[in-house]
Amino acid sequence: MKRFRRSITLLAIAVCLPVCSASFAQRTDASKNAMTPKTAAEFKQRGDKLVAERQYEEAIADYDAALRLAPQDVEILLGRGKARVLNGEPDKAIADADAVIKIDSKRFDGYLLRGLALQVQHKLDEALEDFERAVRIAPKNAECYWRRGHLLTRIERIDAASKDFDAAVRLAPKQAKAYGRRGHFLYMIGRLDDALVDVEKAISIDPNKAPYLLRAAIYVDQGKLDKALADYDRAIRFDPNNGWAYSRRALLYQEIGRFDNATADHDQAIRLRPKDPHMYSQRADTYLRQKKKNYDKAIADLKTAIRLHPNDAGADYKPHAKVKLSAAALAHGQEQVRRMLKDRPNMAKYVDENDVLWKWAARKFAGEDLGVTIDWDPSEPRFALADHLSPDERRRGRIRVRRTLLDEIDKGRELTFGQLWSNAIYELHNINGVEDFKAITEAAAEGSIPKEQFVARMFSVEYRAEQETRAFFAHVYLPWAKQKRLPRVDLSWWHCDRFESAERTFLDFADKTQYPWRPYAIWYTSLRVKQMLLERQFDAAFALLDKELAAAADDTGRAEVHTLKGFCHAEQGDSAAAIKAFTHSIRLDPNDVDAYVARASAYQQRGQFDKAIEDSSQAIRIAPKNADGYDQRAYAYLTLGKIDQALADYDEMLRLNPKNAVALAGRGKAWLSKGEFDKALADLNRAIAIESPHRYLFFERADVWQAMGKPDRAIADFGEVLRRDPKNALALASRGAVWLSTGKLEKALADLNRAIAIEPAYSRFYLKRAEIWQATGKPERAIADFNNVVGRDPKNVAALNGLAWTLATCPQAKCRDGKQAIKHARRACELTMWKNWNLLNTFAAASAEAGDFAAAVKWQTEAVKLAPDEPKKEKQEMRARLDLFKAKKPYREGPAKKTIPARSASK
Repeated sequence: MKRFRRSITLLAIAVCLPVCSASFAQRTDASKNAMTPKTAAEFKQRGDKLVAERQYEEAIADYDAALRLAPQDVEILLGRGKARVLNGEPDKAIADADAVIKIDSKRFDGYLLRGLALQVQHKLDEALEDFERAVRIAPKNAECYWRRGHLLTRIERIDAASKDFDAAVRLAPKQAKAYGRRGHFLYMIGRLDDALVDVEKAISIDPNKAPYLLRAAIYVDQGKLDKALADYDRAIRFDPNNGWAYSRRALLYQEIGRFDNATADHDQAIRLRPKDPHMYSQRADTYLRQKKKNYDKAIADLKTAIRLHPNDAGADYKPHAKVKLSAAALAHGQEQVRRMLKDRPNMAKYVDENDVLWKWAARKFAGEDLGVTIDWDPSEPRFALADHLSPDERRRGRIRVRRTLLDEIDKGRELTFGQLWSNAIYELHNINGVEDFKAITEAAAEGSIPKEQFVARMFSVEYRAEQETRAFFAHVYLPWAKQKRLPRVDLSWWHCDRFESAERTFLDFADKTQYPWRPYAIWYTSLRVKQMLLERQFDAAFALLDKELAAAADDTGRAEVHTLKGFCHAEQGDSAAAIKAFTHSIRLDPNDVDAYVARASAYQQRGQFDKAIEDSSQAIRIAPKNADGYDQRAYAYLTLGKIDQALADYDEMLRLNPKNAVALAGRGKAWLSKGEFDKALADLNRAIAIESPHRYLFFERADVWQAMGKPDRAIADFGEVLRRDPKNALALASRGAVWLSTGKLEKALADLNRAIAIEPAYSRFYLKRAEIWQATGKPERAIADFNNVVGRDPKNVAALNGLAWTLATCPQAKCRDGKQAIKHARRACELTMWKNWNLLNTFAAASAEAGDFAAAVKWQTEAVKLAPDEPKKEKQEMRARLDLFKAKKPYREGPAKKTIPARSASK
């Protein structure tokens, strides 16, 4: 029953919204075979009939002929414009509307037409302006109000929409159409009883042209199937040539198990609408739902439907690309399929390694279409049944598929074999849109497209993947299912019920709390905020997020915005505010894994590692197969020196995915911390072999080379990054750090200067260059670089600390300033809750320079207490400074160092 009710809802949107009563207009096959038109009026008349029969291209051809005879005829332009909207050509429809308005600026229907076309293009603000112009021109025309009411419904201004539909009824109290429109609105917002009242009023006004199909949809949702069937009978009796009525009745017959009646109705629907792909798809569904399935006829019908659908991506579908795959790629693909079937046992019920289904998936994971291998990710998406992560220079692409359903009715129920496979196959097609997705996200980040258009364009790319998945179903899955004699085959999971244009289909998705709005709406905001942060436009970012927070449709949406606010605060260096924002998010959505992981990271910035571990552990409890929780907890353990616990978490990440380069890199760091250089190097080498395009891995291996006393190899790794990306500022800065450690100060300075020229807003480069100035005996330039960072980013703890240390300990008296040193050191300690031993160490030195030796002793004692025991030399130096402060003497740095231990600039 649930599946049928959903299809009826789509009917109400697809049929009742554009032309509520058009499906009941009297039309016959004779209209197609009438005498060849000779006048503009005759061409228009036939075009109007073809539109009613959904033969839009033929209708447009007739309107073209009519306009050649009467180029200034407004009615013909309006007819062609409407046909173009329905045919998925909104740009051309707008041109027709503009022509109408140019001829007669007082024609309200010109503005209505343009508004409809703009609505299809997802330019809702502009569409609303046109509908409002139409209302101003014709304030007593009911159509102006219900057109505007539909748009207001779309943008969730329900109260305003309700007023418009009421106005339409008030203006046209004797028109069945006015009640039908309002009834449809009430049906869509779930007020079934009120919708039924309006529909019955429409029927009482004009039973010959009444919305019986809408009333049938209401009856179906109310479970009154006998009444629904009676309404389908009435619709057909009043209009025996209405193919949609036969089609809807067929679906109800199918639902109640009367398959012979259903097939007969589908046959009639196809006779009346031979070019409508929906008719063939629905008959195919009936063929496959019977106990004795007719696979051959179902396959033929689906292929016909695909062929009839304009611009269908599956029209020339080929299951395999003509590419040769390496043995290594094929082995990878096969391993991913094995892992997928192990993680989702329902997928393994009917397949083995010799099946076409298994082999197809293995080749896709091997990169047959994408050109690079793809990973299976065992974690589950939160807001979709399946999703993917596109590949980039840091990681391979991966797909994920939920094990259980999401909707409220069936939430928690495990997906079946066919449902799981349809979702996996869809994502293996969808991930191939990487270049389109990239172009759309870049446009969003720049702000060159609005949110609605972003979501619509993302949907349009995915719609192509739906069409390819549908073609796969017809070409591969159904023949295989016939061979296997599967007990159940459900077309609805293979996107076989959508044969409108992408633009028209998108209009069906008005609920902002569901796909495709979630996750794409919040992604759009995230992209905009990320760009603002890159440009250090924090005020603009927070203003945008405040606006999004006010507009959020539910607690989950508000939680997502608070999470983004937390990231903004973290980028500012305000970890306390970040934690507060993430906490807001978690209160609104206790299952938000991302918020827990992000708050764990913020706690780590404040030195609150126990809380970071607690949050990471909670993320793991919520999503035990999501690697992010383990990764964050392992990092906290690593920072605390709990290397064995960190190794255990990295091992678990690798158990979930043996080719997880992030886990290998993290474990390599852990081995490095234990002094197990060979193991660290082995893990980094494996990670690079798996993800060689991912440049950050070379940075991690460079740290291992440094620890092994092989700076030349570290320099070579950074050189490899620069060979691939000559303008990689991070690699330049990191190589500069290695040059600095080997005493090659000129080369170090040259690399840092180049890095800063490429990325002048990146604070860490100035901090590393300050080290070079200190090493070359130019503390005043170091102070200038520190001040540069603090001036642009007053919460940058590293810059505050470096500046305070230099002002407190510089051997050159002209550079020392105890008062300023205390100011900057205190700010750094406040930002980290006085928990960071290194910052306390600096505050003690600043206090000593200012002559407050009591404070110097107090805070140096605390720093020694908090500092790790390793490396021993550093702790010995701290104790020596404590003795100095007890003797009421300030600390001075020694002469400029020729070498400084290097770390990658990314650290």
